[in-house]
Amino acid sequence: MRGFFPMKILAQNPNSYLSPHSTESSRLGNQAVSVSLADLAKIPHGIVLFGIADDTGIKNVNGRVGAAAAPGAVRVKLYKQNLHTSSTPIYDLGDLLPAESIQETHAQAQKIIVAIHHGGHFPIILGGGHDLVAPEALAFLETHSQSPLAFLNLDAHLDLRDTSKNITSGSPWYIVSQSESFQRQKAELVEFGIQAQSNSDVLVNFAKKNKIKIHWLPELRKKSLLKIFSQELLRLAKKKQILVSIDIDGVRAAEAPGCSAPQVQGFSADEILEMARQAGTCKAVKSFGIYELSPPLDPSGVTTALVTQCIVQFLMGYAERQAKGKFGKASRLG
Repeated sequence: MRGFFPMKILAQNPNSYLSPHSTESSRLGNQAVSVSLADLAKIPHGIVLFGIADDTGIKNVNGRVGAAAAPGAVRVKLYKQNLHTSSTPIYDLGDLLPAESIQETHAQAQKIIVAIHHGGHFPIILGGGHDLVAPEALAFLETHSQSPLAFLNLDAHLDLRDTSKNITSGSPWYIVSQSESFQRQKAELVEFGIQAQSNSDVLVNFAKKNKIKIHWLPELRKKSLLKIFSQELLRLAKKKQILVSIDIDGVRAAEAPGCSAPQVQGFSADEILEMARQAGTCKAVKSFGIYELSPPLDPSGVTTALVTQCIVQFLMGYAERQAKGKFGKASRLG
């Protein structure tokens, strides 16, 4: 892959988000450590938080911009949270700033996420527009080329728009599913929580043609949404390693108004938090990202708080995973 330099990564100091008098060891701001790209190959294996402060993909689809501010806004709340049970190091790699073109931003992000995986770390990616899950996914494919892989997308939209005019926040899964590595590795894409009114026939037909599995929200509602999610996660985990992506517009607008395309229907806050926790517990999940939070569209801060808690729940689930691996035999799910 071509390298684009210089990459502009804005370093972050987790402790700086805390009061000078906050010395509690359970605070994430006192647990996480700022690291550089060069550190990744030297430090003990851990979780690496990496922000991509860009919403060009949203702008390219004439959406409401603001997601570039998400990584910073999340850190303000995240590092004040408490995590009591984790023994896994947590690192903050900072935020990638936009390059001269969206293609270059994607290429740089992919290169950095590849370095996270090669260092033996677990990436948690903070968008930015949902187009940025494409470099997360392509990095996953690149670094796990010998493994069967699956992508589990929690979203209201299929995000399968072609890129004939430009890369947009509606095109990440088109980019990924049409990539040579996805097709060669016979990877699987599962779209979970999709809403019919938000997706054209062209996109639905593309999904069918490309054997992309769709879980429609109304069908999930007829049964038990969380049970179906658990079953799907377990099914994938039996044979594949998994990337889980959350587009926060998959949560209903009453609980997540601060995004470019809020939906009247959607997951509840409790549901998305539980799915994030379950993803954390699952040993087969090797990459996690959350996208489309737009702080300027979230004056009450409720969406920022929800995204923050998704990350906390994932970390709590990951701590569960590690504890089971250390003290007892764990299933692929937990």
